Amino acid sequence: MMLLSVANMRSILFIIPALFCVMCASGLQGAVTVGWTGEFQTYFHDVSGTVTIQDSNTIAFENFNYDDLGNPPAVYFYLTDDLGDVEHVSSFTLGPLLTGTVYNDDNFTLDLAATGKSLSDFSAISVWCEDFNVDFGSTVFAVPEPSSGLLFASAGVFSLFRRRRKCH
Repeated sequence: MMLLSVANMRSILFIIPALFCVMCASGLQGAVTVGWTGEFQTYFHDVSGTVTIQDSNTIAFENFNYDDLGNPPAVYFYLTDDLGDVEHVSSFTLGPLLTGTVYNDDNFTLDLAATGKSLSDFSAISVWCEDFNVDFGSTVFAVPEPSSGLLFASAGVFSLFRRRRKCH
């Protein structure tokens, strides 16, 4: 049985997170994954909230807000692979017409299953006004930040190794 030295254990603790970052940056770029989230940037009509990918077909909205003031025409959720070009042919309307509905910290899910599309085809979502070609609020899906508990645990293990090493 091979025993790892303290130095080797410290190296492993630093290599594993680095490998994870490399995998995220290279292999998953452009492919939305379960658990990825986004926080809406507010541009108009008080659009705000958080979206989370639950599976390849389902988006969960948390604390979603939209004021619908002025009753703007034809406002939808748009899934896109490029927020700079929401009108692009690959963009896709999701869910019902938002016009006429006020959202106030609402929680709900929208499902793509019946559309034959998958969330892996898209990297962002927008609250889009079709008639005026305006983004009322949008976000790009991203890997959620690691929990602070994991960082504290890593720091604690590293600290333990440092103290142990000093004792020898």
